[in-house]
Amino acid sequence: MYPNLLIPLLTALALALVALVLVAVRQPVSRRLALRQVARRRTEAALVIGGSMLGTAIVIGALVVGDTLNFSVRQEAYRTLGPVDERVAAPGPTGRAVTERMAGLAGDPDVDGVLNARATQASAVSTADGRTAAEPRVLAWQMDFDEASRFGSPGGDSGLGGPNPKPGQVVVNEPLARSLSVGAGDPITLYLFGAPQTYRVERVVPEQGLAGVGLGGRLNRDVFLPPEALESAARAAGAEPRSVTFVSNRGGVESGEALTDRVTADIRQALGPLAGQTVIETPKHTVLRDAKQAGDSLGALFLMIGSFSIIAGALLLVNIFVMLGEERKSQMGMVRAVGMKRSRLVGSFTLEGATYALLSAVPGAAIGVAVGWGVAVVAAQIFQGWSVGGSSIRIAFDVTPTSVLNGLAMGLLIAFAAILATSVRISRFNIIAAIRDLPTTPGRRPRRRLLAVSTTLAVLCAFAAVPAVARSQPDATYLMPALALAFAAPALLRVLPGTRSRPWSREPYWPGHSWHPSYARGSSTLLRCPCTSSRAPWPPSPRWCSSATTRRRCSAPYGDCSSARRRVAWRHASRSRTPWPNASGPARRW
Repeated sequence: MYPNLLIPLLTALALALVALVLVAVRQPVSRRLALRQVARRRTEAALVIGGSMLGTAIVIGALVVGDTLNFSVRQEAYRTLGPVDERVAAPGPTGRAVTERMAGLAGDPDVDGVLNARATQASAVSTADGRTAAEPRVLAWQMDFDEASRFGSPGGDSGLGGPNPKPGQVVVNEPLARSLSVGAGDPITLYLFGAPQTYRVERVVPEQGLAGVGLGGRLNRDVFLPPEALESAARAAGAEPRSVTFVSNRGGVESGEALTDRVTADIRQALGPLAGQTVIETPKHTVLRDAKQAGDSLGALFLMIGSFSIIAGALLLVNIFVMLGEERKSQMGMVRAVGMKRSRLVGSFTLEGATYALLSAVPGAAIGVAVGWGVAVVAAQIFQGWSVGGSSIRIAFDVTPTSVLNGLAMGLLIAFAAILATSVRISRFNIIAAIRDLPTTPGRRPRRRLLAVSTTLAVLCAFAAVPAVARSQPDATYLMPALALAFAAPALLRVLPGTRSRPWSREPYWPGHSWHPSYARGSSTLLRCPCTSSRAPWPPSPRWCSSATTRRRCSAPYGDCSSARRRVAWRHASRSRTPWPNASGPARRW
């Protein structure tokens, strides 16, 4: 699927791999750290490989499902059309004049052959093995088997050959033989123009090419009569069979479809004024077009549904790398303390994650193909259950190298992007806090520029989602609301309760001691200054610190109390009474 995406995806993957190779060559220390971590931490390696493999498998599975459906629908062209590209049908007396005009088309360089036939609707009854079986939907054909065997491209198989059936005998295809439960030598009764005629089955031919041809049906039960038999039955009933002319374009079964428009114009020119009295059809062009649309639609739907698993795999990679960063925080802090730059640390993590992603590529491709095969098996059973008289589409598994390469490239690029973004994020830390393994402080509120851009994008996606939902567009209905919610996250952090950043809730830093909160006694609506045990109203606006002799306003969450010359910070009071370190007087008795 999507052959037009193959070159861009492979180009992007090649650039990413070149960048990784340059990092590995120019940063030997980062390369050694990455490879040592891969060999040393096998459990984490298995988790990361599993997350990357999940995304690759889902992408390849979706593309393989599209290939399978595309191939299954295209098989209809081989089964019911073969070398037939255009079909010209004319009723009654007009058919003979159409046949004469179409004969001149055989010399066209874009045409491989022209085959004339006569056809009518009939019904059949069989009493083989003492059981009566009837089939009311039968196409009775009269055509020259010698001309039919040469129809189409040179060396190709038209699907119908051998000698013409002898008088009193007929040739039937496999669908009609299964419907009547007959074989070679069994008698059948055909009702041609309402009159019964008994024949004996000479042979049963496979449903392929001309042997499965019809007038637009997906399943055709064909019977081929001896020469002049159909016309004799028509004269006896005072009727006229339908004239059908098949045209085969230059090329094979699928390659000849490219000449459909040009040959159709030549057919209209050859028919002249008779073109308005005939039906000119392009069945192969219609079948192949429907095959592409059906394959692309189902593949896109499966990919959209599987995108949740792809996102889950990417989030698994992010979570695992965040976990690894927390676990290695002391190690990263010491490495940074001895002089390693942040870019080198990012390079080490990126190389490690890229190694995991590359190791998961081949297993992910194999699992993706297996997923596509499983979906094809289940779909075949579903379609077979819905079949009415065997007329449903026949699902046949198929996979193309283009889909596998596209899936591999997309899976690796998703893994590389997730790993790079996570590596940049976890490389931002305080070196002293990392060495001491201290908890990280809460992040800052979203910046105004980010808030404005994300809110604008959220509004645009929301507006785009309205007509998509109203028109029931599958891709946009799934995608636009999700993007609107994702872009609205920074704004939601501002307005939702409990998400706003509170600087006074941070634990204060006391020089010479670890982080320690300031607590207050009794009511949770008071603050206490650790210098003098004085209380301030909550919320502090402006926040202030008092002493026994002076009272000064604090313009920031961390103010300088001039009476004790110590840095203090406010925290929401609780009922705990943990003493402040090195404090004396009333503050000691908290």
